[in-house]
Amino acid sequence: MDADTSQKGKLYDKQLTGRILTYARPYTKAFIAGFVVLVLMAFTQNMIPVLIKQAIDRFIGEGGSSLSAHQRIDGLTHLCVWIAVMAAGIFIFRTIKSYLMTWIGQRVVNDMRNQVFAKVLDLPVQYFDRNPVGRLMTRITSDLDALQMFVKNGLIGMVANGLLLIGVMGFMLYI
Repeated sequence: MDADTSQKGKLYDKQLTGRILTYARPYTKAFIAGFVVLVLMAFTQNMIPVLIKQAIDRFIGEGGSSLSAHQRIDGLTHLCVWIAVMAAGIFIFRTIKSYLMTWIGQRVVNDMRNQVFAKVLDLPVQYFDRNPVGRLMTRITSDLDALQMFVKNGLIGMVANGLLLIGVMGFMLYI
């Protein structure tokens, strides 16, 4: 592959991504809400190891040797409740994120399908004589389904994994 071909491929990807993002623009508020939920989910996921560290350091390990058995059990119970709260938070945030991303993906694909449908209606009859309708329908449905999966899982998954990685690194430095 020569330099011109690889450069064209990169420009095409930027253009395609830009076009997809124009369809997502009307749903900016939902994307922002999804981003906030992702941050909260990353925080709660990273808090559980910190709480476990505190349990070991303060109540199970040598740090707890100066405490009475009752104080140790109370402290561990308190931390276990916080771990359960964090686990519930992870479940709630993951559910909200999944709902939001599915909703956005459905809306973006619906907008694209409406635009594709309008475009197909404007095509001349000769186009359908030259191209099998089944191939056209398969192309439209499979391509739009792939775009929906990209919006729902790929784009947001990258951001979620990046936030989780940054959070893990931050909490590891803290610990």
